[in-house]
Amino acid sequence: MNGMKPLIKVTAAIICHEDRILCARKAPGRSLAGLWEFPGGKIETGETPEACLARELSEELLMDARIGSLFAVNQHEYEDKIVELAAYWVVDFDGTPALTDHDQIQWLTAAELTDLTWAPADIPFVDKLQQFKSPS
Repeated sequence: MNGMKPLIKVTAAIICHEDRILCARKAPGRSLAGLWEFPGGKIETGETPEACLARELSEELLMDARIGSLFAVNQHEYEDKIVELAAYWVVDFDGTPALTDHDQIQWLTAAELTDLTWAPADIPFVDKLQQFKSPS
């Protein structure tokens, strides 16, 4: 191997509404097409993770979101890069999510999240959300 892989800092949103969590599937032609993710995107130079996430949700889902506290951070090594993914709770939002970057969205309970095929970097968040499910 020659040189180090670039580290890409990315954000993800944990958006809950009526005990369901927003999941988005990457559209064909996109990186990781067909895999599910928590929506978000790459942090631009000089941008805070929270500002990035608010911008990405506005661009990708046409939602006006209020970003809350950090949920978790995960690092995943892909073939060509290392992704550091920081997931934040979304406290509140306006608008109905629209499909611009994704070809499908679903609102699922924490228990249902495991039914989907997730992007590798998002899987630890799925696992962590399982611990939040209410006792039956």
